[in-house]
Amino acid sequence: MYAPLYISNECIDVCKYCGFSLENKIARKTLSSDEVIQEANFLLQAGFRHLLLVSGEHPRIVSPKYLKEIAAELKPKLASLSIEVAPFAEENYRELASAGVDGVVIYQETYDRNRYQEIHLAGPKKSYERRLLAPENAARAGMRRIGMGILVGLSDWREDLKQLIRHVREMRKKYWQT
Repeated sequence: MYAPLYISNECIDVCKYCGFSLENKIARKTLSSDEVIQEANFLLQAGFRHLLLVSGEHPRIVSPKYLKEIAAELKPKLASLSIEVAPFAEENYRELASAGVDGVVIYQETYDRNRYQEIHLAGPKKSYERRLLAPENAARAGMRRIGMGILVGLSDWREDLKQLIRHVREMRKKYWQT
């Protein structure tokens, strides 16, 4: 079992379905590295050894540098440290893997290209192709685990599920070591 640890609700994307969307007028907060460590220690005391750091998609605020600081402190205490944050370039994932991050979770949200464009109105997430290639960037960088998924209800779930299975099979064939 893993525990999600929400580290930021900052986001630069405009997505119709998301509570973190840039256009939403909500209080924004990013935990300091010390606050993340404090929250993680609470989860460790509760028995969790696998953590997933989760944030909105703001790659300048929740940057590789910020995540590496956290990983350096947490990794010695954990069996596994994963991230669900904005997609990064392969070289950034490589740096994070070296720092102790061993997993990445990336939701394509939907594989229906037309629907994807309708619900992702602005920001880097608007690029369907960029999102689709993000798991490969993480795999090429040496991440041990890649989690992929869809958001059921954005499109026909049966078609999205078929496409997700196809995508996972392609990834397994190409990046069998991950």
